[in-house]
Amino acid sequence: MAENAKGPYEGRLKALPEDRKILKQSYPGWAVLIAKLTDAKLRAKDVQEVLGLSYRQIHHWHVRKLLWYERNSQTEWRRFSIADIFCLALVKKVATLGISFDKLQKSFVVSMGVPGLLWNMLPRIIAGREAFLYTDFEDFCEIAISKNGSENKTVEVSIVSESREPIIILPLKAVVNELASKLDLPDFRVLANEDGSYSFQINGVPLLLEDLHYTEKEMHEIERMQKIPRRVASKHK
Repeated sequence: MAENAKGPYEGRLKALPEDRKILKQSYPGWAVLIAKLTDAKLRAKDVQEVLGLSYRQIHHWHVRKLLWYERNSQTEWRRFSIADIFCLALVKKVATLGISFDKLQKSFVVSMGVPGLLWNMLPRIIAGREAFLYTDFEDFCEIAISKNGSENKTVEVSIVSESREPIIILPLKAVVNELASKLDLPDFRVLANEDGSYSFQINGVPLLLEDLHYTEKEMHEIERMQKIPRRVASKHK
């Protein structure tokens, strides 16, 4: 991926390392993208314009602890990042399905605050693949990548849970597309391409992202390691 993704990839994509130092050393292009996505420059006014949330709604979500941030002072709103807005867009989308604030606060919001969740789905979404958020609002909240291609609107996921809570499977491409059309920052632009992939510009210059494909040698090594039976630690001293 010497240039930005230009369509769905074949084969497996590497997950981005969560350690910022390793990320910057190994994947400097992706490090710039992550920094831009997590840079808290947007105000509550921007959240209102992009997501259609009123100041009253933003305050209400903050009181109900659906906004996971700290303010510098009691009279100042914290600034938001694009990643924050993406997570808020998912909260808003799921809330419209009738899920209670208590369930959102208990499982969904806490899990969406984990950076790795967003980082691991980025390569797939940028490459044009459909990703799905699925959760039973009880045990976990994860991102599932469709194995059936980006155009297939159905996905089969294995949910091992005895919970009787509602299970939600939500396609994410529509959410990302909507945000991409509304986010137009002075030095950073998110461009949704016709083939479903995404490109990025900084000060009008395309951001180049490193190839995240596993090499054939790496794939063979992964397959070899998967075939090695795991040793079970003995409980006896």
